[in-house]
Amino acid sequence: MRQFQYQSPGRPVALLTVMLLMPYPVTQGLEPGPFLFTDITDQSGISFQHTDGSTGEHYLIECMAGALALWDYDNDDDIDIYFLNGGAIKGTTFSTPPTNALYRNDGNWHFTDVTEASGLGDTGHA
Repeated sequence: MRQFQYQSPGRPVALLTVMLLMPYPVTQGLEPGPFLFTDITDQSGISFQHTDGSTGEHYLIECMAGALALWDYDNDDDIDIYFLNGGAIKGTTFSTPPTNALYRNDGNWHFTDVTEASGLGDTGHA
């Protein structure tokens, strides 16, 4: 049985995206086994909320917001996560602008938000 981390619909983006990017080993002649999904959002420390900057006008750019980058930004041999967010599109306002967010991997599926300290909290449409 393979265990993948999962987050419930409507919850902050967590580790499902990261886990699905990992290579899936293929064994000739064997069917893949069942998956066990475990919601670890609360324990992960990731509270990132994605927004596409929607105006209600259905602009093409609204469906092109968001992505993530996985790399070891602090050279500690743990893969860190940088979430890209959509920004306010003309005609949309936010009381707090959506920002990109960098999470440092502390190990054991726990992350710390280091966006402010890293200076990577851009508010533009990514």
